[in-house]
Amino acid sequence: MFPQMVNNNNNNGDGAIFLLAMVGCGLLAAVLMIHILHMISLSRCLQQVRPRNRNMEPAHVWFSLIPIFNVVWVFIVVNRVASSLRREYRDRRWSSRGEDFGQTLGITYYDQMMIIIDDRRSDNNILFLSRCVSKGTHENLVLA
Repeated sequence: MFPQMVNNNNNNGDGAIFLLAMVGCGLLAAVLMIHILHMISLSRCLQQVRPRNRNMEPAHVWFSLIPIFNVVWVFIVVNRVASSLRREYRDRRWSSRGEDFGQTLGITYYDQMMIIIDDRRSDNNILFLSRCVSKGTHENLVLA
């Protein structure tokens, strides 16, 4: 009687661990799907921009799926998409007074994501590099 109760307790613990792992995998899949949908949106946006006004090819947004590399690349994508849109608006003679084409929002979003990921260790050089890139980009926005 007692060994069966002990086995049931172990199985319940294994079930909880399995459930937790499945929830974690589900959340990871959801975050990845949202990121992929965002990349599709950016790629389609750049496809609508005339080739002479693009600062990057639409396929290059997909480089942000590469781990570690994406820490810096996302800031480059934000700047190049905004710059491409700015050039497209100017080329079509559309009014864009006061528009930054999502550059400030994009930089702020990814900057905040880096803060969330940052574990406050001094040896975290990759996150330090991304913070320097985002800070330099933000300073350029303020000066422009």
